[in-house]
Amino acid sequence: MKSVAVWMCVHTFLLLIDEGDVSRVGPSALSVSLVRHSPGAPHSSGPGAHSEWVDCIQASEMCNQNPNCSSRYRVMRQCLVGKEKDAMLDNNRECQAALEVLLGSPLYDCRCKRGMKKELQCLQNYWTIHMGLGDGKKQTK
Repeated sequence: MKSVAVWMCVHTFLLLIDEGDVSRVGPSALSVSLVRHSPGAPHSSGPGAHSEWVDCIQASEMCNQNPNCSSRYRVMRQCLVGKEKDAMLDNNRECQAALEVLLGSPLYDCRCKRGMKKELQCLQNYWTIHMGLGDGKKQTK
């Protein structure tokens, strides 16, 4: 669990730092590499996919408009609460089913920009999905 927390902190920090450079010269090799090699990263990630990103606040709103996505998103948030979250994610079928549904939602591909309004909420939405992917687990859409 400690490695997941460290990976999340480093990844978030690097994404936030790197985001400032994207507007000047396009995505750096660092951000593309992090996206490609992060747990559950889609195979289509890269410079071309950057323009299709939705921020995680908008993605959450889109999910809330879909009853199936909305209910699974609530389940996923509950799966990540408390000391036993690792066991819940690994052994609870409802948590696994929620994650599978959310992998096909806009929440899976959403991103946050440094300094955006509601940045903390955006990052919380992002990590609700990506923390569920775990350390080193490969997920496919």
